[in-house]
Amino acid sequence: MPSDSLLKNNYEILHDTGKTLCFVTTGSLSRLVYTALTLSRQSRLISFEEAKNLDDFDRYQYICLTSDIRLKQDVVDFLESQHCDFFSVIHKSNSLHDKIGRGTFVNGYNQGMLGDRSRIGNHCVIATHSLLSHDCVIDDFCHVSSFAFLASCHLQPGCCLGTRVSVFYDLYTEQIQVIPKYTNIISGSMITKPIIASGTYVGNRKISSETSLNKRIV
Repeated sequence: MPSDSLLKNNYEILHDTGKTLCFVTTGSLSRLVYTALTLSRQSRLISFEEAKNLDDFDRYQYICLTSDIRLKQDVVDFLESQHCDFFSVIHKSNSLHDKIGRGTFVNGYNQGMLGDRSRIGNHCVIATHSLLSHDCVIDDFCHVSSFAFLASCHLQPGCCLGTRVSVFYDLYTEQIQVIPKYTNIISGSMITKPIIASGTYVGNRKISSETSLNKRIV
């Protein structure tokens, strides 16, 4: 059963066009947010296959909530080809309300967004209890799991971070830490050195050339 806090619907909608909300993909994250928002808004939860067979795309505004980066990109590419609108969802407990893109979900109790460069892109997920600070830039299609600590870093598109990942500025050059696109960082990792190539990392060590496009870590 959903928790009491979920049933109270502590979420707000950004980039709202007023259309019916449509959640594409039916995993646990989609179901959680759909369950909350359907209490106050007309909503629909469908699979990607069902979305492909819609004949009234303009009736809805859309969001895709999954940690499967390749699937999310496929869903978004398809919906964009149909000229669809995307909405974002943010939990009301956050201090993160500005500079958030479309199709993005920011769950509860996240803090930060200090600095003029700070922003969260389109079609991202930021889970709970994370700190994003000091010019932190999160590009499109990134997934940040709970209890992350991100300071002076730039996540390029499609990065996926496990639980309790910390990413600091480059301690050697004191420059923004740039994480290459589609990089996976395994839960519990601390990144303090430059990452040159995309892949899957435990701490500063690359353990595989597989990326978030072909390897799921959350």
